Amino acid sequence: MTAPDSTLRETFDQSADFYLSARPSFPTQLFDDLIELCGLGDNATLLEIGAGPGNATLPIAQKGLKITALEPGSASACRARQTLSTHPGLDVINIDFEDSCIFLAVP
Repeated sequence: MTAPDSTLRETFDQSADFYLSARPSFPTQLFDDLIELCGLGDNATLLEIGAGPGNATLPIAQKGLKITALEPGSASACRARQTLSTHPGLDVINIDFEDSCIFLAVP
């Protein structure tokens, strides 16, 4: 990561609480449409890359889907864990996607 990218990322991470409170919520219909368009059933498991403080994760978690959320910023990951703490089947991991070594098996 270059120095400017690193600085921007750190700035965003330091503003996790402000971002969560200032950003308008997403329309519920957006997530309903997304789930329907992707054909996701009740037992679907999702990978979210760059969860931030959980703004977009929350409406999906409220649908009962299982989510593994990757978030590189420690403050944002912490805030996401707090925001999503009441939703079972949800895991927030503080890691860069590039460093996560995740392998997805497609049947």
